[in-house]
Amino acid sequence: MAQKVSLRRGIEMARVGRSMLEELLQLVLEERRLAVKEVEKEIFGEEGLGAGATPSRIYTVGKVHLVKDFWLFDVGDTVGVLLDRPVNLGFVVDRYDDTAVVYSTSPLAFNEESLLVFKSENLVGYDLQINLLEKIIHGAADPLEEMASEVVFGKAKLPPAIARKRIVGVGLDEFQKEAVESILALEEGELLLVVGPPGTGKTRVISRAALELADQGEKVLITSHTNRAVDTALERLHPSMAVRVGRPERVSESMKDYLIENRAREKEGVGRRLKQLDREVERIKKNMRRRKKGGWGEVFLSMGLDFLYHERAELLKAAEEEVVEEAKIVGTTLIKSNLWPVKNVEFDTVLIDESSQVSISLALLGMVKARKYVLVGDHHQLLPVLRSVRDARRYSAFIYLKNKYPHRVKWLKRHYRSNSKIASLTRFFYEESIQPDESCRSIVLETGKHVQPALSPDKPVVFVSVEGEEVVMDGSKANVSEVEVCRWLVEELVKAGVPEQEIACISPYRAQVELLKEVMGRSVEIGTVDAFQGREKDVVIFTVTATRNFRFAADPNRLNVAFTRARKKLIVVGNWRRIRSRGGVLRDFLEFCNRERSVFLVKGLTSAASASASAGGGAGV
Repeated sequence: MAQKVSLRRGIEMARVGRSMLEELLQLVLEERRLAVKEVEKEIFGEEGLGAGATPSRIYTVGKVHLVKDFWLFDVGDTVGVLLDRPVNLGFVVDRYDDTAVVYSTSPLAFNEESLLVFKSENLVGYDLQINLLEKIIHGAADPLEEMASEVVFGKAKLPPAIARKRIVGVGLDEFQKEAVESILALEEGELLLVVGPPGTGKTRVISRAALELADQGEKVLITSHTNRAVDTALERLHPSMAVRVGRPERVSESMKDYLIENRAREKEGVGRRLKQLDREVERIKKNMRRRKKGGWGEVFLSMGLDFLYHERAELLKAAEEEVVEEAKIVGTTLIKSNLWPVKNVEFDTVLIDESSQVSISLALLGMVKARKYVLVGDHHQLLPVLRSVRDARRYSAFIYLKNKYPHRVKWLKRHYRSNSKIASLTRFFYEESIQPDESCRSIVLETGKHVQPALSPDKPVVFVSVEGEEVVMDGSKANVSEVEVCRWLVEELVKAGVPEQEIACISPYRAQVELLKEVMGRSVEIGTVDAFQGREKDVVIFTVTATRNFRFAADPNRLNVAFTRARKKLIVVGNWRRIRSRGGVLRDFLEFCNRERSVFLVKGLTSAASASASAGGGAGV
């Protein structure tokens, strides 16, 4: 009977949401196809095999593959092999010399065959989405998958009013408190969307809600598409309350006490036995190096490394599954949430951060893990990165669900991160009023007495104009004049006493970032705007770079991220003549700076010494 009900619901779901379901499936299939092409390009290069794609010899014993002549793998990497198509092979558990030891997740076996290998984690993510969408379309979804897909694709009748479960809101403002209380009041199958503009405390809401839910006996999943977002949310929780599932080298240093492997090793008897196995493995590897010329495949077999790695992997596997089962709060990425050791674990509530930047199908991977759904995002920040479509907004999970359920939305409206003038820039982007907290007035840059006018703490937002021109480099854009100005600005900031580690230079374009890195030679952080979402620094220098086509650089979502990364000072470097001749947010920003008398002109860029900024107060603008 249950199977018939499931089939009927599957057929109904296919009718109601078939258009979007099939559209998503085709999208993910195309994204995977393009990802495979990138893998093949990485392996083969433009003209045959590249230096890092030399065929590797693979020998299999039991569940272990020994991959020889390959130096690019690290412990924890997911490994694929190129047969007639890319195929997942397993994950690296150890390496020595030029050899990676791969614990197999496939039935494949090789006998010293020469094959091309690659890192395959991206393909695994696409495969998970494809499998889930196909299950829903064909009526093969399990109960949790059915419940989530009904909310996303069906006609779920969610309550028009959002209930609240009262708490003592210590450390929360009224907007944060209302969001947390609304999360606590969710019933099975219900959804809540929390809009968290920059600096309004969305991470505080996520961690506080998870703690309150755990205290009332729920099992909670905190997830996102990036490791950074997951780490940031868990950092506010005590390690005894949460466990972090992920590779040690991909999580922040602060997550050491949360990491599942470390927690597993603390289990009674596990740590001691693992140390014994590690010592035995090292002894055998030393023998293998000495006997290398005697035929490494036979040596590997005779020394019994297969047995040792199998025992170690199984011991950790059982211990880590126990840790996840016992944990009240689990933090991991959306893809990892569908892989061991979280794959078969069910949660009461899932909290998905940065969900505006997550595609619908990727968010669904997290939603099917739980019975209640909280998506935290910002529809005015960056959208999903998709190779095959230009309109990524259509496939943003947060935007899609916000449009579908406008009555299930809560806003965070008080800003705490930045100087009041920087925070006021949100007026360019948001339909709701975001108010700087009173404390924002005191967030100012500390410098020496004698600084360049453009760097004065009294002017938290400035525009520095340079008559530079964009050049195209490897399909991206760069602007040499703006790079020189950025270098000079950094030098002057450091002279004024601003620590290098509190300065960031960001650009919309990869080529400009590479040029900045070549020129700077400092510990200043440099990156693309997209990579900097969720980050913050005391001083952010944003080089517009573009001087002709501003479509990419002046995208409002991208500008919102660029403008709101600075705590104490935002410096925008660009060509004011070109920007003034166009409309949009960049011109609005330029007019704002003009009214604030914070436009500065840079002339004569033949040397850093002559690149002194003269106070314009709108001069020439």
